[in-house]
Amino acid sequence: MADLLPTNFPIPSENVIASYNFLDIIQSVGYGQLYLGDTASNKIMSNIDWYSYGGVTSILNNTIDIDFDIIINRPLTLNGKMIVFAQFGLELGPAAGAQAVATTWTAKLRKWDGSSETEIANGSATVSSVTNVTPGSIFYKITSVDFTVTNSVFKAGDTLRLTFATTSPGDPNKGIHIIYDPKGRDVYVAPLIGSGTAEGETRINQSIALIPIKLEL
Repeated sequence: MADLLPTNFPIPSENVIASYNFLDIIQSVGYGQLYLGDTASNKIMSNIDWYSYGGVTSILNNTIDIDFDIIINRPLTLNGKMIVFAQFGLELGPAAGAQAVATTWTAKLRKWDGSSETEIANGSATVSSVTNVTPGSIFYKITSVDFTVTNSVFKAGDTLRLTFATTSPGDPNKGIHIIYDPKGRDVYVAPLIGSGTAEGETRINQSIALIPIKLEL
């Protein structure tokens, strides 16, 4: 007769078996890539490149201030250089003469614990068409920022929040669009004024955050 299995056999460990490359090890940092996008009711971040509900925020001669959230389910520490890049559209109305369109963009890393919000670090950049935009056109521009995060601890249940804020372009004939579709589809950008003929760089239609996760090696 075959031996019976013991009634108290060991349960496999819940620890994840991880592998790291050489640069991860010498820096003690691994990078997590988070796609920015929206659902029907929220703006979120995820490591999954899902089909975003809309994928664009637009303003005319005003400021943008939008939050993208991800809930942390296990404790983690962020430590190192965080990199964020975003796809912009800089619009010039048909009534204006050819001129540059610009805004200052700030990416802010924050922590929301359910009752209060704490800003951890931020980085800013001037987003400019560089050259004159043809009236009635949208000039597309990809811009990135980086900033240092120092041993910032998130506990289970905290929300990691990334805020995008821009200054006003300062002219009623100028508009700003931020585009964020995780799949990188050709998201329709509704012109604020004019026909919205495309100029500038090739669109990637994604906005992405690279977060520096401290490795406990």
